[in-house]
Amino acid sequence: MKNFAIILFFVLFKAFTYGQANEKKYPFPKCNQIVVTTSLSDEELYQKIGKTLIEKGFFIDNVNKDFQTITTTSYITPKASFSYFLNIRIENQQVFISGLYAYNRSIGNAHFRIDYSLGSSKDYRSIFTKMIDFATALEGNTTVYRQVVLD
Repeated sequence: MKNFAIILFFVLFKAFTYGQANEKKYPFPKCNQIVVTTSLSDEELYQKIGKTLIEKGFFIDNVNKDFQTITTTSYITPKASFSYFLNIRIENQQVFISGLYAYNRSIGNAHFRIDYSLGSSKDYRSIFTKMIDFATALEGNTTVYRQVVLD
């Protein structure tokens, strides 16, 4: 009976924590999403994001107005060890910024989430710094950093 209770606890714990995000006001190890809240309408925000991406040197690869998403083109890091791109989603006056990277020598099409890791290479850290710089340029009312866990 005790084993059943322990197993039930872990199953319920997993069910209630699936996909939840740890959220803080400052970047923390393993955070992988930046959320900027603004007072702009979603349409105004969409325009501002496009202009800000271009001002920050990004190129826009895909725009989906139905899902309110913008994806940048893939960039190769200075040492050409991996490439990355940003995914941006707009919803209810909020901008959700995340990114994916892939090793240039990897087999197949495997992508990994960009996160704020203190022990990573200079190239890797510079990508998250660019995400922070972009988020700051949006001049939102609040900015939070999240760790979104996807199983």
